[in-house]
Amino acid sequence: MNAGVLTGKIGALVGKLLKDEDFRRLLSLKNVHEVAMYLKKLPSYKPYIPDMEEIHRRDLEASILKKNRDETLRLRNYVTYPQKKLIDHLLYRYELDGVKKLLRLIHSGEDIEERFICCGEDETVRKIMESKTVDEAVEVLKSKPYYRYLKSALNSYKESSLIGALENSLDFWYFKTLNKLLKQYSTKQAILFFKRQVDLTNIMWIYRSKILFGYSQERVLSLLLPFGLYTKGDAVSSIASLSTREEFLERLKSTPYGEIFKERYDIPEEFILERQIDKYLYQQAKELIRDKNSGLNQLIGYVHLIEYELKDLITVIETIRYSLDKDSAFKYLIRGGLNA
Repeated sequence: MNAGVLTGKIGALVGKLLKDEDFRRLLSLKNVHEVAMYLKKLPSYKPYIPDMEEIHRRDLEASILKKNRDETLRLRNYVTYPQKKLIDHLLYRYELDGVKKLLRLIHSGEDIEERFICCGEDETVRKIMESKTVDEAVEVLKSKPYYRYLKSALNSYKESSLIGALENSLDFWYFKTLNKLLKQYSTKQAILFFKRQVDLTNIMWIYRSKILFGYSQERVLSLLLPFGLYTKGDAVSSIASLSTREEFLERLKSTPYGEIFKERYDIPEEFILERQIDKYLYQQAKELIRDKNSGLNQLIGYVHLIEYELKDLITVIETIRYSLDKDSAFKYLIRGGLNA
């Protein structure tokens, strides 16, 4: 890998990321079509936004998702063959996110056609969408490398009716495989970034499974991802032993990630926790981008920044679609932060 070429490529791509001013302008628009037309004027988005008089929210989000995947794939041209494996695995984040959403929609009986965002034509996705039960959907994934993890989690799902058991199994496969790849091909800074990601994934798992759904402490701990920095031993056991939201949120302040959770807001806590975590990881990804001595660090930082840009664009679209308060919406963007 020519580090200088990769660094130059990442620098050019970072320069095309949306700025704060872009998001403020986007939030001032009247409808999803205006958002699409705004993005279409930008070189990085223009090839992906379809020419339509009216564009559905799903089509716009799918177009942005395809842009992110294509950009990540093209970065394979700038790394060595072994490191291509790492990029290929990072791309699974989009696939796993889609699988999680589909399983959740099937589990809850919601309208998949209305709620699910699909990037391109995929036979596997189509078959999952046609599945009547979660069991059927899991069997569609039989050829996938993460299938056996999903399959082994089915009994836990059936016993508890908690879809998080299946989502957790996908996270376990993703981070277990990633952990092996990072040890071979990555840097200390990148490894630290992903270990923090694991810690914060575990914190959200404890919140959902113990606080929201009342899992036993033993079951919660048995399903934690063992690849993080801090969420091990007594520190985690003490968090998983708590029963109320108030105790949980207060205890988080004494963890190594306490600064992330120090503020409280008058909107649903699960959304706020996720947004605070995304904001923290967004800043960590920007730190990787600033490492001019490692093109791989910059690449990993960039593929996460475009993921957070997608999330922020979805927030903009939802704000406009549901006529939410645009004046305060910016602070709930990942880039804006909850203290903006």
